[in-house]
Amino acid sequence: MSMRTVRIWYKKAGSAAFISHLDTNRYMLRAVRRAKLPIWYTEGFNPHPYITFILPLSLGFESLCECMEVKIPDYVDLTEIIERLRGVMTDGFTITRVAEPWHKVAELCYSDYLAVLSRDDSDNDSLYLALSDFLASENILVEKKTKSSSKQVDIKQELVQHKIEKTQSNVELFLRLPAGSKSNINPMLLINEFLRVNTCTQLDKITRVKILTKEFDDFE
Repeated sequence: MSMRTVRIWYKKAGSAAFISHLDTNRYMLRAVRRAKLPIWYTEGFNPHPYITFILPLSLGFESLCECMEVKIPDYVDLTEIIERLRGVMTDGFTITRVAEPWHKVAELCYSDYLAVLSRDDSDNDSLYLALSDFLASENILVEKKTKSSSKQVDIKQELVQHKIEKTQSNVELFLRLPAGSKSNINPMLLINEFLRVNTCTQLDKITRVKILTKEFDDFE
């Protein structure tokens, strides 16, 4: 039987943001099974379904652009996959589209994030100025931990792009950072450092809004 690889794109929001990456994997696998999608299983003594998650999402993050890959028979219509999965998804998870891959996974290079911050005293003018001064610093040194060690990195040099916008109730911070197999920078490294020196500020929400290629094209 001829098979093809498809990418299933979905949103993760609300209480689902606090489901770990591993539990999200399990949830999506159960959803595929409940939807009775004829996905491809590996061969051998202990076959398991072929499902690949492109880019792990940190705990507490919402996302508009999560995706996973499965292999299905050529005869299965992409619209049918969407309808079947939408019929079994629970609150917080929303299937947005299904498409054949356009870019290779290795082409994924950047992620865009939107962080919403506020102050206890609702003084958004002061928050905006403090955040602007912080990001204008020549260097922002943070401690980056790995499984075996930790090292100090200058997160400012990793910041590809940023933008700050003030609203009536909060301040929105847009960040573009490296992501993927070659380099992956968690935006909380920068945000936590700002919160450390601005103790009256809090992070209300953070969302991954887009993933991009080296040329800053949408990863498809």
